[in-house]
Amino acid sequence: MMSLAAVAIAFAGCEKNSDETSGASPEILVNPENISATAEANIYGIAINSNTTWLATVNTETAAWCALTDAGAIGNGVVTVHVANNTTLDTRVAAITVTATAGTLSKQVAVTQSAGALTLEVHPTTIDAGGSIAAYPIGVACNGTWTATVNSAATSWCTLVNTNATGNGTVTVNVTENQGTTNRATTVTVTSGALQKTIAIQQVPATPPGAVTTKTWVFGSQLWSDAIHISGCNKPDFVDSNTNPDCRSYTEGANTWYYYNFPYVKANAGNLCPSPWRVPTQEDFNTLVSHTDWSGLSNAWGSSGGYVWSGGPMLTGFAHYGSSTEYSAENAYELYYFVFTLEVQNSRKFRGRRIRCVRN
Repeated sequence: MMSLAAVAIAFAGCEKNSDETSGASPEILVNPENISATAEANIYGIAINSNTTWLATVNTETAAWCALTDAGAIGNGVVTVHVANNTTLDTRVAAITVTATAGTLSKQVAVTQSAGALTLEVHPTTIDAGGSIAAYPIGVACNGTWTATVNSAATSWCTLVNTNATGNGTVTVNVTENQGTTNRATTVTVTSGALQKTIAIQQVPATPPGAVTTKTWVFGSQLWSDAIHISGCNKPDFVDSNTNPDCRSYTEGANTWYYYNFPYVKANAGNLCPSPWRVPTQEDFNTLVSHTDWSGLSNAWGSSGGYVWSGGPMLTGFAHYGSSTEYSAENAYELYYFVFTLEVQNSRKFRGRRIRCVRN
């Protein structure tokens, strides 16, 4: 805009009048003859002194980033030059030609735009990987050449595909199955010149700690694990906890644990299931019950005298699964299964329940 103001002042100071009928020879003068444009989008002006009809043009096939308005007039005028943001790393040049509509008289103005700055962005910046073998894409937006590397300490379980390119691209992160019992983590670094972006990768165990099997089920947007067992209370079903000291409740920090063969956690149960898994809440159970597509799962849910949701042999035809949501001081919400029927109800805390980890 300052360039336009300067051109306007120069134009106002010009006293030459156009006079196509005077019989004078056609004349065109341009000011300036060279424009040095910054890399950022901007507007510049070219003052035209002329005594004839003229037209300004720019070759948009080779310089689509440069556009003109007020590009023609009779006599004096100002051409407005619109320069787009230069996202490349190269200086670029556009040639503007001002030509008399009658005859061959013309003038040229060179527009030279500075190179843009190096840019680098990645998405996502974090990956929460499941425990199984999987591939995860990372999108790279860059106007230069870039390279992706993984922390050398994790190359035994985390590898990359498409590790370098020029311009935009995608890196694929391949992870192997996590056969351990704890989360593992690493970082992927994308580098372009002096710029770096880091992607944090965390992978949970393929089997939640103490899981009966590695099997999982997908219901809607939720992923459910098999029932898990917590060491320290491994008594047969329906043995009164009052007669089994190992199965009584105890307090650990903010958590009160109630044992009865398998645990129930009164509050703050996030430490029972490895991230991003969690102990289900009443709301999770409501979501599960509302899911109606049970096709092909009759064996998993069991039948009279069989297995129930692959959770292990239980008393004929029914099972209970605990939540981390209180119903009252004495009771907690649970998922109750009976002869292919699921419902959310509440039960006494001291009984405890099997737990299935859930994640979205």
